[in-house]
Order: sequence, then C-alpha cells, then structure tokens
Amino acid sequence: MRGAFAIICWLVTGISTAQFPYTRILEVRVGQERPSIDRIVQDHQGMIWIGSEKGIIRTDGERVEVIYRVDGAMVTSMVTTGEQVAVALSDGRILNCASTGCDTLLIDTLLQRTPVRSMVHVPNGDILLGTYGAGVWLLGPEGRRTIGGTAGLPDDHVNDMCMLADGRVVAATDQGLALLEEGRVVQVFGEAEGAPDNLVLSVAAAGDAIWAGTDRSGPYRWIPGEPASPSWSPVPQWSMGRIVSLAIRDDYLWLGTERDGMVLYDLGDSIGGYHQHGSDARVAGVKDVLLEKDGSAIWCTGSERLHRADPAVLVVPDHEGLDLRNITALAYDARDRIWFATPEGLFHHAAAFAEGLTVTRVPLQIDPRTPIVSMAASADGTMWVGTFGQGVFAIRPSGQISHFTERNGLINDNVLVVRSLGNAAWFGTLAGVSEFRDGVFRDHVPKGSSFIYDLLPLSESGILSATDGSVCLHQLCH
Repeated sequence: MRGAFAIICWLVTGISTAQFPYTRILEVRVGQERPSIDRIVQDHQGMIWIGSEKGIIRTDGERVEVIYRVDGAMVTSMVTTGEQVAVALSDGRILNCASTGCDTLLIDTLLQRTPVRSMVHVPNGDILLGTYGAGVWLLGPEGRRTIGGTAGLPDDHVNDMCMLADGRVVAATDQGLALLEEGRVVQVFGEAEGAPDNLVLSVAAAGDAIWAGTDRSGPYRWIPGEPASPSWSPVPQWSMGRIVSLAIRDDYLWLGTERDGMVLYDLGDSIGGYHQHGSDARVAGVKDVLLEKDGSAIWCTGSERLHRADPAVLVVPDHEGLDLRNITALAYDARDRIWFATPEGLFHHAAAFAEGLTVTRVPLQIDPRTPIVSMAASADGTMWVGTFGQGVFAIRPSGQISHFTERNGLINDNVLVVRSLGNAAWFGTLAGVSEFRDGVFRDHVPKGSSFIYDLLPLSESGILSATDGSVCLHQLCH
C-alpha cells in the first residue's frame, strides 16, 4: 500500500522572526580547549553526551567530563542504549560508553570508507547502523547482518534513521525512505510514490507519522500504510537549504538547516513558522538536534556552543508595528489575553501570536509622560492599571473604564505596584497601601517607611508589603 503524503500548505505564509523561543547558549570547554561539537544525545539521567574532535564528552550544563579521547578520529553518530551510549567513529570503531569509559563493540575498516551516519537502538537490544555506502547493518547477539539494495533498500547511502513507537525503523537514503520491520524492508517511499524529493537527509517519528527533511524541498510528512494523496503541490517558498537534522514533539517541529540555522514550526492551533534571530543565529548551520524530556530543544553548530530553546517561552520584540522591547507593565486575564503597557499606550492581545490575531489598543486618557507601572486582574474580570502620577484605572469586562485618584479615596496617585485577590485590589504607593473592596478604598500605612514596592495578598484580611527596609503584615511590621 502506498504511503500518505501531507502537504505543508502553511509554508506559503513565510517565516517570522518574532516568536522564536527564548534561546540560551552553553559553552563547553575541555580545560582551555574549545571542541567542535557535531553530535549530541541525552542519557537516561538527563546528561548531555557530546561527540567532537576532542573526544566523547559528558556534561550536566556545568561540569564537563571527557569520557574518551578519540585520537584523531571523528564522532559520526551517537545513540543512547538504555543506561549507556553507543558511539560510531570515523576510523571504523563502534564503542559502548558509560560514565567510567568505553568498550569496543565492533571494528571494521569498511566503515572508514562508508561511515556510520545514524544509529538506532531497537527494543530487543539490537543496534542498527545506517552507513553511507554500505546500507543498514544490524548488530545483534548472532553477529552482523546487512540490509542493502538487494534486500529492497532504495539506496545504500543512508543519511539518518528513526524508530516508530511500535519498534519499526525508517531509514532515510539518497533515494527515498524505507520502512524496516524485523530486519526486512516492507515499504519504500520516494518521488515515484509522491514524495517531493528523493534525497532525504533527516527523519523523526511522531506517533504513526514520519517527518522527513530533504535536500531541496523542505520538510514533508509520510504515514506508512495509509493511501497516498491523489496529488501533491510543491512548496516553492522553501529557500532555507538542506534540512540536516530535525525533531518533533507536541506539535513543535524543529528543523536544523545547513545554511540558515534552526527553524521552528508550530503545527498546532497557532500555525506558523519561526526563525531564530540574533547575531550568530543564521551564519552557522545546524549539525545535530535533540529534544529534552520537557520539550526543550538543544542543538549544535560545529562550535563549542550548545543552543537550548524552550518552546514555552517565546521572544516577541515587535508585533504589528509596535515596539515590545520597552514594556513597563504586563498582566494576564481569565480570557487568555496578555495585557501590556509601553510608552505608546496600553494594549491587549490573545495569548498566542498568530495570523488573524491582532492587538487591541485600550483608549486610556493618560498623559503620555505618565508611565503605567503595574497591572493585575481581579476575579470579576476587571483589569486594574496603576500609573506613577495619575492614580489607577479600572477596565471592566464590558470595556467601561473608571479612573481613581486621591480625590476618589486612593491614598496616593504615585502607584508602584498593583495586586489582586478575589474581587479585591491592592495598590502600593509612595504613601502606603490602598485596598479597593466593594466600591470603597481603605488605607493601610505600615510603620516606618510608607514607600510600598511590592505586595503579596495572603487572605481576605491579610497582606504582606515590602517597604524601604521592612516587611509588614498590614500594620504589623518585623
């Protein structure tokens, strides 16, 4: 049965640089040496294993330990095998490594000419080696077995492999994909079957689906066993070069490109594609990428740097012409909206930033020289907005706006912090604390300094306040 091919039609909308997740950089050094990191995997304890010309290195993000010196060879592939890590070297050695060192599993000079580019550890304990020129090797208790062109493999040049949840393995070759089951080729998928590109450089599995990164046609999805699509339309907008590594989890598709760095696609409700921004983000091609258990992605680019991005944290420097780099206050309401204040005014937006979702400006009558410094939403849906100089504003769910100052009972118009608990709102000012409950302001002036920099409501009758040198529970100071 021919495989199903899904067209990624959202690629035509282009790539945004505004939403790429917040990325941190970890520099790995062996003493004063800077390794060129080409391969990375994570073991069962969460430790990162690194393959470089300096050797096989292990790190927890702080400590760096050299497990094995490779003596002039290169690490060409790595895979976790239970509590250990299997490593392929360019000199034909296959090693099995633990924290105490490495043992040799196999030495074959043929692997010097046909290097191992990918390895998979299958449930029965066997290790599959994807070689570039000698097909797939299966290493098991009974020795070595080769799966090549005579066994139905589309091409002996294997670039990558991945394993489906049911234990089947997919090999990406220069002439398409091959589905392997119990050491046999059971299905192939290439241009003759509807794929956009025979030359597949990277693969990853997500449930029953296989995602493939190609040489010239971007990514595509293949579901083995389902009927093929009646037609396929190419994606002419793909222009970011070869996809040499990819990973997918929870609707996030990470694409490591050879020329343009890392690209992230959100396949969920907020469909879109995002490109990392930054000074060195687009000059170094990605070598390898892995996903941590929490969904964060780690990738290497051939330098001593590891890049780590968390998809739960997005960086939005600008949106719809608004400069979001100078936000003075931020809040979230029960309607899944983000409220933010900038020198240009007060705005709110849906929690997701995607096509069709726009910014709404709130029409506050406020001096542009007066900053909004803090906001909080109360349980009834009112958004309380504190300013330094013009008191506070209450924005009701209906859109009605009320303005309160000292003339209305607020203790001071210079607000430093706004907090809420239930339907009550609390305001820390330069003259103490004001509580707004049931339409009435009540004042609380702690002993000592009356400058209130932060508040923490504890209950309907108690609140902690941080002042110029003391912490107070209402008027009881320590």
